[in-house]
Amino acid sequence: MYLMLRYMKILVALSFLFLWVQNTNSQATSRKQLGAEDFSTFTVELKAPKTVTRTALSFSGLEVYDKRNDSSFVGFHKITRSRNKSWVTVLKTEKATASSVYSFLEPQLLFNDQSNSRLVLVIRKLWLSKEIENTEVRDYNIKMQKPLLPGVITCFEFYAKQDERFTPLLRFDTAILHYKQNLALIDEELLKTALTAAIDKLAKTNYLSKIENSRKYSPEQVDSFSTSTQRIEILHSTSLKKGVYLTYDEFKNNRPSIQDYEIKKSEHAHMLFVKDEQGKQYPIRKIWGFSDGENLFIKTADIFFKLEKYNNNFYCWASKNISMVTTVSVGDIIGLGLLSVATGIYGVGSPGTKTKAALFLKLYQLDLETGHLY
Repeated sequence: MYLMLRYMKILVALSFLFLWVQNTNSQATSRKQLGAEDFSTFTVELKAPKTVTRTALSFSGLEVYDKRNDSSFVGFHKITRSRNKSWVTVLKTEKATASSVYSFLEPQLLFNDQSNSRLVLVIRKLWLSKEIENTEVRDYNIKMQKPLLPGVITCFEFYAKQDERFTPLLRFDTAILHYKQNLALIDEELLKTALTAAIDKLAKTNYLSKIENSRKYSPEQVDSFSTSTQRIEILHSTSLKKGVYLTYDEFKNNRPSIQDYEIKKSEHAHMLFVKDEQGKQYPIRKIWGFSDGENLFIKTADIFFKLEKYNNNFYCWASKNISMVTTVSVGDIIGLGLLSVATGIYGVGSPGTKTKAALFLKLYQLDLETGHLY
């Protein structure tokens, strides 16, 4: 009994140090503004290794272009030091991202001075996140399978450039996840792994055949391929149409298909109601988001969170899941901990405990290709 009491006190004390909880009854969509310029900055260094086996490629040189909608940073990390204080760190490369990528890759490539082609790398997506959807099935015990994992999301396009004509060679579009347990996310290593994997994949393709036989494109055509997300109507609309977006396409085109709606908040979720032909209200769940005519909202974890436009993209303070939070009282100590009710350590209704739903808000970027937050 004494050991159990001591264990509970330690657990509660630790929860004070590491956890910050936001109740779902609060207005999560307006907790704080983006304010990215006010965040602290962590520099992600992309330095090539001093000794490396260089990859031979039949190009005379390398060019790197950053075509992301917002190229000002490569990720956000939320850091929490106490129950009530937390902040966001903006992740940036030491130089402009295109320059940093070039500085990392160029020393590792062995070029052919006799080639009349240059290798062009276009960065379409490059984002570090601690919550990437895990769609892979690994050889882990079921308890080790996690729906969200840290990692890096990438989309690189490779072209061969000859006399201002471009030949598409490879589109490297993947997420590299960090599976190791109880280890901090190593940002530099994830970025390096992604870039090295992209080059390795290109080197293993028959790119010389593509250069010879595939269609060539003008710079304008290549740029139109790379900037398709910049032409999304909602990014440039001066006025928002009020209504419900059933799909991401409706959001992109600023064309909500349902104009008459009502939001009702319960203890654990937000529910959106629309009217049928007889004027009777009914709830609708399969929606992407909505606009009140002045603001945009996206649905995740059965809650609507406000989207904010910043640097030609959208960002959002949100949560991808609702956690069950148990308040434990031990003597005169009360703490908040993420204790799983299913474990049976503390049952609902047990003396000195109280369990409720809560949100842990993080800052996300909207993927303008898929409509998902990452």
